[in-house]
Amino acid sequence: MKKEKKLLIWSFGTSDLYLDGNTIRDSFRSTTKEISENFEQYYSEGRIQMPMIETFVAQYYDETEIVIKGIFTDQNGFEQDTVYLKDVFVQFIKKGKISNKLSSAREHIILSEARRFDIIKTELDSFFEKILNDIFKEIMVNYTSGTKGLSSALLFSSFTKLDSSKLSFYYGEQIDKETIFLKQSNIVSFIHQQNIDKFLENKDFESCIGYIYNNNIRSNFEKEMDYCEYMFARLNADYNKCEDIYKKGNLSSKFAITKNTVNKIQEMINGIIFTFDKKRYIEFLGRIYSFTDVGLRFFINNFFETDYESIKYKDLQEFVNKYPDLKDYLNSYAVFFNGKKSNLNWDVENIDHRVTGVGFINTKVMLALLDFISMKNGEHKKYKDFFVRLEKLNEYRNNTLIAHGTNQVNQEIIFDKYGYDTIREDFIDILENVVGKNKLWIEF
Repeated sequence: MKKEKKLLIWSFGTSDLYLDGNTIRDSFRSTTKEISENFEQYYSEGRIQMPMIETFVAQYYDETEIVIKGIFTDQNGFEQDTVYLKDVFVQFIKKGKISNKLSSAREHIILSEARRFDIIKTELDSFFEKILNDIFKEIMVNYTSGTKGLSSALLFSSFTKLDSSKLSFYYGEQIDKETIFLKQSNIVSFIHQQNIDKFLENKDFESCIGYIYNNNIRSNFEKEMDYCEYMFARLNADYNKCEDIYKKGNLSSKFAITKNTVNKIQEMINGIIFTFDKKRYIEFLGRIYSFTDVGLRFFINNFFETDYESIKYKDLQEFVNKYPDLKDYLNSYAVFFNGKKSNLNWDVENIDHRVTGVGFINTKVMLALLDFISMKNGEHKKYKDFFVRLEKLNEYRNNTLIAHGTNQVNQEIIFDKYGYDTIREDFIDILENVVGKNKLWIEF
């Protein structure tokens, strides 16, 4: 069997035939029937032209041997039907007027419906299933003519019944040779891009990584893959991997981060906001628990102008040296241990509620310090109250799956234990007004 280079599937409409230099506006079916019956006379007098297909073939296919299969309609006498245009077209091709490289296939399809998508698609499916895809190097489909139902059905049937690796579309916009053809691969790439964009919009980095991997499209979406892998690594504090991904060169300079340059509290707050937004509430509680100690130290170091990575009981003396009234404040500060009320008495050795004078201070002591700070600086009171509310959540966390129990966790419970429904906004407030970062890195 002779191998043809191209197959052209053309959906014919009333604009495909000109009579005396104009389209046939009225009585198209009757007029084309007369022309088909008296073709030689109309042709010899130069009264009929097919400019759309003539121009198309001349510009893009004239040097290529192609076979054309036409799609026509016959709807029980409807005057916009193209059933007789088929006869005109076949005779037109025989004259070689369009191109001597263009030959009309014997098989054309005449549709009984031009508007019903489901009926049209069924008929086109059967028609396309008979096409021997392997004998063509390329299959071009023109879907510019006809009704929306016909165009849509043609597009769907082409995708499902023709060889997608050879498939491209002519969509009728006179742009240039490079953009006039809508390749099937371009359409698939467009669909992939739409899906990936949606993953990124939802900050669903894990799903996006899986989508790119499972569809084997990393080479086409290398930047998006690097971004998602970077963000996933950053959420898990894998800064060595972040650095390796950044060095590949697909990410901008704002992603240049290492374990030595990371702003720890900023990272923690972003992770907290992220897990809350993604409704990963168990993980959200776990991140809050880790943040509480770090966040309290941040406020304490900031106020006392220290930089302790961890604060020990003996370090409290430095704070007292700067603020002598802190000693009496701490000694009289009421706290509860195991349900019993007591005072901190921080300067007494071996008190039963702490280890020794050189041991690390716990959250209750840090809350006492923050309370003292809020007395000195009224702007910090809201942050002291914020950490008190977090402690209630931390106590609840102790009996959840992330700690030592099976308590359920959902948004309503979080709001109830926290006392307000503003927990996300409160974290953003700290990030923007205290930490000094006015943009969440998760929004990059």
